[in-house]
Amino acid sequence: MATAKGKKSDSAKTMGNTKEDLGYDPDRGIGKVIFFFQKNPLYFIVAAVVVAVLVGLMMWSGISQRNADRAEHDKISSEIDKQLSAADQGTDIGKGTDQQLLASQDSLKESFGNPPSGYIWNWGGDLLSLGDTSMTSEEVLYAYLKGISSLDLATVRKYSRDSAVYTTYSSYFDEVNNATTTGDSDMGFEKNLYRQAMLSLQVDSIASTTLFTNNKVSYTVNVKMLDYSDKTFTDSAENRASIFETLDKYTNSEDDKTKAKQYLQDWLLKYYTGGKAKLYDKQVDVTIQKYPDLNTGWLVSIDNDLDNSFKYSDGNGVYSYVMSNYQDWYIDKVTEDAKKEADKSQANQ
Repeated sequence: MATAKGKKSDSAKTMGNTKEDLGYDPDRGIGKVIFFFQKNPLYFIVAAVVVAVLVGLMMWSGISQRNADRAEHDKISSEIDKQLSAADQGTDIGKGTDQQLLASQDSLKESFGNPPSGYIWNWGGDLLSLGDTSMTSEEVLYAYLKGISSLDLATVRKYSRDSAVYTTYSSYFDEVNNATTTGDSDMGFEKNLYRQAMLSLQVDSIASTTLFTNNKVSYTVNVKMLDYSDKTFTDSAENRASIFETLDKYTNSEDDKTKAKQYLQDWLLKYYTGGKAKLYDKQVDVTIQKYPDLNTGWLVSIDNDLDNSFKYSDGNGVYSYVMSNYQDWYIDKVTEDAKKEADKSQANQ
């Protein structure tokens, strides 16, 4: 222990100072570090440089992160401003305005060819009608409805923009073509029901007119069309017995549910095309507007009421109704047959 104390004393004396003169203990804690750097000033310089570099890197990293966060914030704010501005101006984000569409026709023609007279290309390469600027909105309404009732889809397209009726009826043909490879007859049945509803359309009168702007008007129209909510014709004793017995034959005796389905679909279509199906009165809204940037005539822009009515999308279809009644009939029949068999067996005992 005496030797150690002697060494400490020597280390202090080496610097020419005692512990009291230095103001710290050169052999303990921070004092030892200070003493080391005093004896080796080059190491002190190196350490100072390293610390400075580390501090600089930390500051640079923080500034870079703040810049990245600010850039991301600016990007999000810019996109929000873009969306809000587009909503105010009616701009289609990612596609452009009608003015831009018109200015892009030359490049679209290079891709899709020359459109028919009275049409231009939209961004996806589909035809967009310019209408007839000589016709009034009411004349366009009647021409459009007549096109529906006569299955003149060329007229429907000419006097409409983004027509739901045109889109739905056209899509059935693609779906039916695909269905031929899968054996699914449902699409064909739905298409035929939709078509019969279109053919049944009768226009009575215009009930009211709502003018929104100089370029937009909505008509409420009194019409008649096939009543797909009417199912009473399937409940007559004669039809009920014939339908259920035939379904029972195909489903159970022949074990062919596809044949049963096709039979019922054909039976229903025969009824709807036979001229005896019930019509009903209905009011539908049809919106018509002009597109000034394209200098169009009046075009039907919203016809969802008609589309939904032709689909009978809000009700229980007659096919489902008949099949549900058939299931009840079959359960009753099986129960009754089992009871008769039990009574017969009991009588023979």
